[in-house]
Amino acid sequence: MKLERTYNHNLIHKTVITMIDDIIEDDTSYDCFVIDTEKECWLKCTDDDEFVGLFQLIPFNRTVLEMHCYILKEERNKSNLYAKKALEWFRDESPEMYKRVITSTPYIHIRKWLLKLGFEIEGCYKQSFTKNNERLDLYLFGIERGSI
Repeated sequence: MKLERTYNHNLIHKTVITMIDDIIEDDTSYDCFVIDTEKECWLKCTDDDEFVGLFQLIPFNRTVLEMHCYILKEERNKSNLYAKKALEWFRDESPEMYKRVITSTPYIHIRKWLLKLGFEIEGCYKQSFTKNNERLDLYLFGIERGSI
């Protein structure tokens, strides 16, 4: 398995659009998805030279990176392995100034997965995400570089 930075807008767009309806709020325009490969770090994940997904790292501030993962549906049985590899990339390859990775989700299956990866729940924005006409709590997670 390999992770490498990609600047390929077409690959990123094609991958994210296939799962965007699963992750965005109700009535959100696809136009809100803007790819910025200079400010953000997009990691292309391959397994046996086959593309399996992407990880997006967004500078939140000078100490924290926000991470989002886009694993192809047919490859999600290996999501733990891929996510651990991405976290190791953060630990070993990202600039030293970044001490933490954060992320957020309203979905219980993703919350359970993040906890298995070593993330901790750091807070919750109550009823702040609308999906299928239901308002959900948005849970905030973080992990320290030294904990990876």
